[in-house]
Amino acid sequence: MAMLVEAAFHAQLPFTAGLLVDRVLANKDRDALGMILLSLLVGFVAALLAGLFRDSLYARLQSKALANIRQSMFERLQQLSLAFHDTTENQEVLECFAEDLGIVESAFSMAATWGALPAIETLVYTGTILWLDWRVGLVSILLWPWTILAQNTFARHVASASEKCKDEEVRMLGIVEESLTARLVIRAFSLEHLGINLFRRRNELLQKGTRRTSFLMSAMDRFTLTGILFLQIMILALSALLAFDDQMTIGRLVSIPILTYLLAQSLLLVAEYVPALGEGRAAWRRIRLLLRDPSPVLDKADSKQLTTMQNEVLFNNVSFSYGDTAALDNVQRAGSGGVTWRLSGPADRARAR
Repeated sequence: MAMLVEAAFHAQLPFTAGLLVDRVLANKDRDALGMILLSLLVGFVAALLAGLFRDSLYARLQSKALANIRQSMFERLQQLSLAFHDTTENQEVLECFAEDLGIVESAFSMAATWGALPAIETLVYTGTILWLDWRVGLVSILLWPWTILAQNTFARHVASASEKCKDEEVRMLGIVEESLTARLVIRAFSLEHLGINLFRRRNELLQKGTRRTSFLMSAMDRFTLTGILFLQIMILALSALLAFDDQMTIGRLVSIPILTYLLAQSLLLVAEYVPALGEGRAAWRRIRLLLRDPSPVLDKADSKQLTTMQNEVLFNNVSFSYGDTAALDNVQRAGSGGVTWRLSGPADRARAR
């Protein structure tokens, strides 16, 4: 609701500009001017309060959601079997908590200002243009597929070129690491020129990849913006023809191009957020895949939940064995808090503390 109030005020500004031209300037109506300015002031205050409420509410929801995710991830980590820890490097788990969770957090933080609010604004702007003139509104709808599809078409090529650059960077770092770890051998046999030539070839490949990636990113922006400008020119030309034939007021001729520009900007924000949302979803999939236990330890169907220890730990006829080798045999022992037990034996027996 708060975002809807903000979007409505953003659409009110260009709509009000048209009213000023048609009702105030054309008729020299001072009372209408006062009412329009008062409505702008009320809309400004409402949008400001709604924005502050939205920011505060979303900050609480975001922080709580991320805290729950971190807590659930750690609790899941404590429940994983030893087989998981034997087959998974600690660095992978740390990267999961740091990098992947950071990507998810970034997608969360951008969701309101780059995703939800611009999406609502596009609906409000498009509806307002259709209400002002349905013919121009139909043309403005073309901004939707153009902005989104043009970005997605180039985004795949940009992502592929960027991945190749990352691979080349990894290979170059490997060369640097080899030169550091094998420094004595390189100096002893005068192999510096081999490393330099290999690094130069990799550096040239990285340069070509970087140039291609930069060109594709620039082409994506230029291609998208060129199409948007072309559609805006078409909308302006159609509005001018309608106004020339007295089928549209001058005020609407002023309002519609402004609304079209705002619509294009909101669509661009949504299109730029889509890749971030995709990265967040991919990071979440990596987290779930990493924390999936290949050999989970499950309780029996008739198992009972142990009560929380209150006063003491009691071993009553406890026995445990590894195959035919008995480690514990009818152990009976009780101990209160603060007492430490130690069970010791030969190297082939179980040891516990």
